[in-house]
Amino acid sequence: MADRQLQVVLGLFLGTILYVLVVLRSLDEAQGTEGVPHLAVTVGSALTIVCLLALLFYVHKVARSIMVDNIVAQVARDLHHNIRDMLPEDAGAAERSLPHLTRPAAGTVSLGRSGYIQVVDYDALVALASREQALLQVTVRAGHFVLRNGGHVVVYADHPLDTKAVKAVRSAFVLGEERTPAQDLEYSLRQLVEIALRALSPAINDPFTAIAVIDRRGAALEEIFGRSLQPAVWCDKEGEVRVIAQRSDAQGLTDAAFDAIRQAASRIPAVLIRMADVLGQLAPSLRSETMRKAVERQLGKLAETAGEAPLASSDRQAILNRVEQARNVISARRKEGGIHVL
Repeated sequence: MADRQLQVVLGLFLGTILYVLVVLRSLDEAQGTEGVPHLAVTVGSALTIVCLLALLFYVHKVARSIMVDNIVAQVARDLHHNIRDMLPEDAGAAERSLPHLTRPAAGTVSLGRSGYIQVVDYDALVALASREQALLQVTVRAGHFVLRNGGHVVVYADHPLDTKAVKAVRSAFVLGEERTPAQDLEYSLRQLVEIALRALSPAINDPFTAIAVIDRRGAALEEIFGRSLQPAVWCDKEGEVRVIAQRSDAQGLTDAAFDAIRQAASRIPAVLIRMADVLGQLAPSLRSETMRKAVERQLGKLAETAGEAPLASSDRQAILNRVEQARNVISARRKEGGIHVL
């Protein structure tokens, strides 16, 4: 659907069909052979030949595009594009620490409707909080499915928000019937995970596709760890904290990338071994203690899965050896100064 070449081919087919129908409509038996629009018929014949050639290209293009490796590569390219759009390039940008909430909450605001949160306008929330001299703690984020009622936004202020302010808070949230990658980084990760889970299903049983997905997961996390994560604290022009957002952190992104695949592949040693290798390869990208703990926690889950899964002793030991190797690489990298505690 998003391939420009295939769109051109389909447009050529539709345009040719419409043109030929118009030409046929202009033919009249009463005018005889002299009334035949020879130029129009020639153009229609030429377009038909072009469509036949385009059909060959279309079949070749579709046959290659539905190959699983090409699908995985295309989804991975979209993921990297979303990462670059959502995360700033400045990997050294200091993240604001969450403030201590000393004053009591003046109330909560529910979004008033159910659905998936697609976009949150944090700038609008900051402007509203600045006007109301309040601090808003958003307990949901893009990608969450919310019900009509609930404490979706906690208000810390000297007074409750009036009806107009509550409507302004709700208007800052865009809800829809499905998740979108606009602000939801885990949604983009989930698309590749879905390919791996289908490949690991008993009906397909294709561990090589799952391994290809794991490789792409590692490349995506490497780029994510090389950038600054989405800000969780928003301030006004005076530097006053106005909004505390719930955003995806290193632990959540790592779990989203590997948890479901690890659980589905608990009886497939090749997939678990490759997962341990990829986690170990992330060692040079771990810039903070938080990132290191996220990867080490995933290695711990992997070791636990291997220890409890019904595997042959040799396969179990091979997995545990790779997990230990990955831990040693991360530990050695930290001692060399590859990880800067923020």
